[in-house]
Amino acid sequence: IPTDQIKDNLIFEEQTDINGNPYIIARFRFDPDPNQQGETLENPVLFIWDKEGGWKNGLNPGELGIKNGILFGSMITGWYVKDPGYMGQKYMNIPIKKFGMITSPDILWITGIEGGKYDLRQGPDQFNFEIPDYILNYPIRNNAPIQLMHVLWGDENTIPNWVKKINSKDVFFSTIDKHIITLLSHYKGRIDTYSLLNEYFGNPFNHDPKLAFWHEKVNALGITDEEFVTHIFKTAKEADPNARLVFNDYGMEIPGTTTYSGQKDQKNFQLLQDALKNGAPIDVVGFQMHLYAKDFLGDNFQKTMESFRVQVNKYQSLGVDIDLTELDIRLNEGLSNLSNEEKLNLQARIYEGIIKIAKEEGITHITVWGVSDRDSWLKKPNVGGPNASETNPLLFDDSDNIKPALLGVLNGLLK
Repeated sequence: IPTDQIKDNLIFEEQTDINGNPYIIARFRFDPDPNQQGETLENPVLFIWDKEGGWKNGLNPGELGIKNGILFGSMITGWYVKDPGYMGQKYMNIPIKKFGMITSPDILWITGIEGGKYDLRQGPDQFNFEIPDYILNYPIRNNAPIQLMHVLWGDENTIPNWVKKINSKDVFFSTIDKHIITLLSHYKGRIDTYSLLNEYFGNPFNHDPKLAFWHEKVNALGITDEEFVTHIFKTAKEADPNARLVFNDYGMEIPGTTTYSGQKDQKNFQLLQDALKNGAPIDVVGFQMHLYAKDFLGDNFQKTMESFRVQVNKYQSLGVDIDLTELDIRLNEGLSNLSNEEKLNLQARIYEGIIKIAKEEGITHITVWGVSDRDSWLKKPNVGGPNASETNPLLFDDSDNIKPALLGVLNGLLK
């Protein structure tokens, strides 16, 4: 768009941050395509002014989030920081310039990458912090809070064989304690949030026991779910009292949507309720939020949004915070009647609606699960399906350029 046209179509609005300080946003007023079906985005935010920094680029959900009491971040792995040329400088600059928090998935016990030589757990008495240290130094350099995921995840592929072979309750607990204490002590005082336990009950749709390792293991050893959850959260809180500790999962976020499981919702809520009554210091319930845009089509849009709000309130009633921990919105199913532009606008409106409700309900930590579409986990055919290349779930496209989704996030933060 020509510069003169931008200049002649700016709309200025005064806003107030969470501390009562005024700032100004400049929106670009545009005329929507009269032939386009469905609703379109509001006038996008282009610039922000405040007395500390003057005018600056407004396409920054990290900064706008902070002004509104929300840490809005992205997931990025330490492998990319180790070799920044792998993704390229344009990609590597996005988390620095656009996000207010960094989430790293680099504390799994094992990954097997490069033959496992960089795995966090090299043996019963060995830890290798090289990869998570890369990601740790990356946000520290840019003054961004850090979130680490996941201390314990039930995917059997992330569990060493020597852990799988444990057949004693005492040895099991001592092994878990050593892992948690060593990890959290290594980073004590430097981490904002840990996803301590992820997907405890596994996949509610295929019930594969290999995806619920910790649940299967503790039950086989005669340990109750409540005992296990209470034990690990108490151990972690003693190791780093100031870190926020998350019980993270999917399946309970929005009733009526593709990834919702009523059974998992009920089991998670009951377990959390019991563990909290037993003194488990669970600070946060993490809603993963891997969403399908098709669930928000037409009249379903507002109904689905309100269902999300109800679930947030339901889990908040337990006395915990809610984080949105792995947010993405896939576009590759059930949208064949929409043009690409219409798909992108729908995605943007969903991001806007989710962020708006999150802000209204006091959610303070939101992470999108990746930086740009080209590195989304959904691009893998074994995850995203045969047309995985069309999932395009994030805020930046395959060329690391801004999508309408980012504009939707900004509008949501300003609602």
